[in-house]
Amino acid sequence: MITTFNIVIYILYGTIAVLFVVAWIALYKWNSRLHSYLFFGTAATLISNLGYLMQLKARSEEAYFTALKLSYAGRIWIAFALFLFLAELCNVEIPGFVKAGLSLIHAATYIVIFSIDYHALYYTNVRVVQAGDFLKVKYGQGPWHRTYTLIQISYVVMGLIFLIRRWLKERSPETRKKLFMVFIAIFTESAFYILHVTRVMTFLEFFDITTLGYALGSIFLFIAIIRYNLLDTATLARRYVIDELSEGIIAVDTYGEVSYYNKPALNMFPELKNDPDKVVDMIRQHAESREPIVLKERIYSPEKNEIYQNGRLSGTIYSLVDDTSDVLQMEALEEQKRIADRANKAKSSFLANMSHDIRTPINAVLGMDEMILRESGEEQTLSYARDIRRAGETLLSLINDILDFTKIEEGRMEIIPVQYELKPLVKDLVNMIIGRAEDKGLDLDVSLDSETPQLLYGDEIRIRQVLLNLLTNAVKYTEKGSVRMDVGFEKKDEDSILLNFTISDTGIGMKEEEMNKLFSPFERMEEKRNRSIEGTGLGMSIVRQLLDLMGSELSVKSEYGKGSVFSFGIGQSVVRWDPVGDFKVEDNVPEEETSGYRELFHAPDARILVVDDTEVNLELIRNLLKKTRMRVDTAPSGKKALEMTEEQAYDIIFIDHMMPVMDGKETLNAMKERGGDEDTIYVALTANAISGAREMYLNAGFNDYLSKPVNGIKLEKMIKRYLPPEKVLPPEDDSGENELDGTLSPGAENETDELPGWLKDVPGLDVEKGLINCGSADSFLSVLNIFHGTALQKAEELEELYNSGDIENYTIKVHAMKSSARILGAEAVSEAAKKLEEAGKSGDRDYIDKNTAALLNDFRELDKHLAPLDEGSEDLPEIPEKSLKEAYLTLTEIAGSMDYGMMDSWIREMKGYRLPPAEADHLRKIEESLNALEWEEIARLAKEGLERR
Repeated sequence: MITTFNIVIYILYGTIAVLFVVAWIALYKWNSRLHSYLFFGTAATLISNLGYLMQLKARSEEAYFTALKLSYAGRIWIAFALFLFLAELCNVEIPGFVKAGLSLIHAATYIVIFSIDYHALYYTNVRVVQAGDFLKVKYGQGPWHRTYTLIQISYVVMGLIFLIRRWLKERSPETRKKLFMVFIAIFTESAFYILHVTRVMTFLEFFDITTLGYALGSIFLFIAIIRYNLLDTATLARRYVIDELSEGIIAVDTYGEVSYYNKPALNMFPELKNDPDKVVDMIRQHAESREPIVLKERIYSPEKNEIYQNGRLSGTIYSLVDDTSDVLQMEALEEQKRIADRANKAKSSFLANMSHDIRTPINAVLGMDEMILRESGEEQTLSYARDIRRAGETLLSLINDILDFTKIEEGRMEIIPVQYELKPLVKDLVNMIIGRAEDKGLDLDVSLDSETPQLLYGDEIRIRQVLLNLLTNAVKYTEKGSVRMDVGFEKKDEDSILLNFTISDTGIGMKEEEMNKLFSPFERMEEKRNRSIEGTGLGMSIVRQLLDLMGSELSVKSEYGKGSVFSFGIGQSVVRWDPVGDFKVEDNVPEEETSGYRELFHAPDARILVVDDTEVNLELIRNLLKKTRMRVDTAPSGKKALEMTEEQAYDIIFIDHMMPVMDGKETLNAMKERGGDEDTIYVALTANAISGAREMYLNAGFNDYLSKPVNGIKLEKMIKRYLPPEKVLPPEDDSGENELDGTLSPGAENETDELPGWLKDVPGLDVEKGLINCGSADSFLSVLNIFHGTALQKAEELEELYNSGDIENYTIKVHAMKSSARILGAEAVSEAAKKLEEAGKSGDRDYIDKNTAALLNDFRELDKHLAPLDEGSEDLPEIPEKSLKEAYLTLTEIAGSMDYGMMDSWIREMKGYRLPPAEADHLRKIEESLNALEWEEIARLAKEGLERR
């Protein structure tokens, strides 16, 4: 009896037979990737149909699912193989990594199907039902099933697009017939797949009609193979080369006569029929000059190829390749590159401005904090100051991480090997990290192999940066226990070693699933748990990339809750094999934590110039260097600096970059053009810490680069390095000169002196913030006096720049006003200046027009309220004439010894009296000369005051 079930079984027998024949033919003619994909698809279809036949014949649930898994072993590959076949047939290149990725997806799909008993990723609510002779599985679609179905549909759509584009492009009727037959095959399989999905007929509930569709599609491919020689690659190649190319081909014999041209060439040049020589001559000229030919908005690249037979020239082939899409794509890429370059330039400019804006106030904070550390005698105040320094250094570290990451991104980070000593490097690391470790109650252990060579050749700065990042991270993520660094080596040859570092800790460790975040920028381990830990998340990413630049890599071992171990080795050349010897952590405690500040040198015969348009910055550097006894001259502009360098030679000149009218580079060039002292050292002093800044300033002609915020110790070290040796004296040489009666030792002044009561009533002035920013009452009053003495001039300059429409210099000037007001504690004025600066940078002239007058008014009003600074206090006792004479005599003697502390103390004492107006003005001049360390001028003024007595 013939039943529906039997008919289905017979159909499957027939499809299996046909598929076997097609697979055999594809295998027999196998000589290209096209044959491989066709055989792959046919074999997959054959396996799928065999599996489905076993499904239909299964009489138990176990047998059914076994057959189902066999069927899917072929089914999951059918559409993929057909997609690759069509791409190859239509000359569409699929990248290898795409093929590999898709293959992995299909392999994973089969694993999901093979394990359907254990999850609901592919099928949900699976149940087997019996409907007559059919055993059928009923199920819901899981997420993987839906994803897999979308991929299958994507294959079909993309394949049809490839096929239709190729068909429209072809001009040969015979080739079009082949492609049409392939199209019929694909369309048939797609139609049957749609029937299977929609199940418009009842019996489709129990019969997978795609098995028939795949078989019919294979039959149409079989027809294309037999009837149209689809797989006859030799014929295809000949036709493709000679007459089916979209490129034009023209053959010329040895006599220069055109012997052949194909249809595409005739379509391009109809003149070939009447005047072929003219066409060939034009093509030859373009081919030799490698210039493209433009025809009807298409761009063709001419190529010339000579043909040789038996070693003799027998003709020339000219081909015209349609490169329109490539040329347009290249133009688009060039435009994208220009856009990317502009965006990158804008990013670099933004980072430069951000660096300058952030680092300038940090410069003031850390600079004034340095003065507190140097001069305060109160332990509690020193404790606060150290906390401020650590917090400021942490902020700088965050900024530097971002800038270093940007530098690496742009490919500007370079490895610069130099000769260095290993032991001082390790000592510096201990000094930088031991304070943090002790604050958390951690032990810091360092083991340095005593036989390690001391003098090496490598990039010391980058090695230090890598180790500091690793040690800092270890301390951050360790709450109790210890952090340890082991340094050793392996000898590679007679001239080099592998320098090995291992950093281990007893910290929180890492979970295995969190390890992939370790080197990801801006990501940290267990973000919620560690949210209180400071950092950008860039440190480890920078470490990995720096080690990669140095030909190394980081090895990480970690156990959650127990700690981590980081290790790496870097090849280093050995300059000398002298061993480093013993190393102990306790011998390397930072001096600045165990003793007060002590200047590195005295240089009374040295003279330097600092050029900066912000008076507060000039005051800060004068204060940082006052105990070195150098002559520190200052200039508020490049123009003034030029005048000063014409009259005086300087050992070192520090020049700020961002200044109005003449910036730092222009000032440097003008100084050199005027033939300054050849021995003068020029240093760029700037808050611009953007990637490549150092190289930029060195290329501009500076000898060195000092980034703001200025570190007092670094500043002294740089000056000591560049000053002539004969001008540098050790501090001990001047001991014993401070023993005059009545002087106060440096740092003994009471930093909590009360400020004048009227200051607290100045509108818009936050006295507490001013004190915090300046570090002490005396410094605050000093800065207030400087501000008051220059405010009107600054306001007039800004107004003049605004009226003249010079927005560039207006922006620079308002930036300086913003910084000055912020340091004073005039937050509202500072904020108004900041917004005007932003408007200047963005070119928002409307905002500038509406708000400049208000800023000038507020600035001048603030200055007006500071007028009492010009007045002496009526409550002070009047100084006796005899005491005034003795004071001038003492000042004359101190000027001769150039003792800053004693001079400052006596000036303060004289300010404790009510002086006659002429003497008050004279004392102000002496104080200004002291701030500039102009000892000769101080001696002259003191002598002049004495002579009037």
